Amino acid sequence: MSRRQLITFYLQIVIIVSLACLLQYQFYAKNNPSRPDPRKYVDIEPENYKEDDFNQTLPFETGEFKDSEVDEATTFLHLPISFSRGFVSCNESKEYSCFELIRAYKATKEYISLYESEQTKGYVIANLTSSEAPLHCLMSSFYNAFLLAMFTKRRLVLQTDEPDIFWLHSQVKPFFAPPLNLPKVPEVVLPFNFTYPCEDININDQILVINPCMWPQISYIHPYLAPRIRSVFGIHAAFYICNFLFDEYNAMIDCPQLPENSVACVPHTSKAWSINQNTFQKRMTECVGNYSVVMIEEDEEKNHTDQICMMKKLISADKIVYTYGSVLGWMAMAMQGGKGAAVDLDGPQCMEFRNSQSGSLIHTYNPKKSFHYSSNNDFLLCGPNYNDARLYERYLMW
Repeated sequence: MSRRQLITFYLQIVIIVSLACLLQYQFYAKNNPSRPDPRKYVDIEPENYKEDDFNQTLPFETGEFKDSEVDEATTFLHLPISFSRGFVSCNESKEYSCFELIRAYKATKEYISLYESEQTKGYVIANLTSSEAPLHCLMSSFYNAFLLAMFTKRRLVLQTDEPDIFWLHSQVKPFFAPPLNLPKVPEVVLPFNFTYPCEDININDQILVINPCMWPQISYIHPYLAPRIRSVFGIHAAFYICNFLFDEYNAMIDCPQLPENSVACVPHTSKAWSINQNTFQKRMTECVGNYSVVMIEEDEEKNHTDQICMMKKLISADKIVYTYGSVLGWMAMAMQGGKGAAVDLDGPQCMEFRNSQSGSLIHTYNPKKSFHYSSNNDFLLCGPNYNDARLYERYLMW
């Protein structure tokens, strides 16, 4: 092969490789649109935190309130006052005040009123169509989609092929029905894992899409969402919003409540990991006390009707103890508003949680046979969320 032929051959290779790289870049750019740096978020909280800010006692805020407003808030948010023995009213709670309850109620009501006045700007889609995810994954994803929509003043749209979305409260279903025609603008599918805090959610003219299974409390370390959620809901967003969205007393008709003075215990079983019931029973005794024990085995293979019935039974109990890592157990505890406990899969003990909202467990690492806990690699700092991360670790992790 002559020198000229060699040069021509190498030039052809360079051109082919360059074209391949260009096509690959165009494909990547199309599927990964550029997003602003999350460090540019406006922080609505003080820049200079003091150490005392990370060691406040609950409830965070108290203030004047009217009893009539407490009744309105309890009814509007569908709090489980009528059938849960573990439920604690704001007048008796050591976690949240009546002032905070009313503030959460007014903010939620104000957001819902945007639907009626058609003043929302843009859309958040909870895409749960043809999902084989367990019920708690659908609920966790929809809960986070609601927070995302509320604090960006978007309209939340539920896409599902379920004929009757029985796990949604009947009074809120009409708000989330899809509009006849969604605008033809780019859609951004948000990650549901530890990279979610790195996403800029304030992009104009884009529809934000959430798929299951969204990690339960991931919004509390998002640099834009977290301070805004705390300013309205404190650490109790799941308590207020999950009851508002999912809790309906009528659904208890076919789900018998647990007997008085009982602890609902949830040993988790799944394809990925599980715990032996005998092992679970031995470890849970230190967290049960004098309560009678009712075992409710979580099974993600069950249909949604059975899963919602399991959750209702859990919420009706005096206390909830679940396997460390069970989203169903955590969500029931968060909705009940009573502090529960968890049995570790690897460790020898049962752990009491700090409060009813902690223990969603996505950011916990426990080396086998080491029996200590630390935040894992999924506890991601992204942009200006250092303070959010510290507050999460202090109040929501364990």
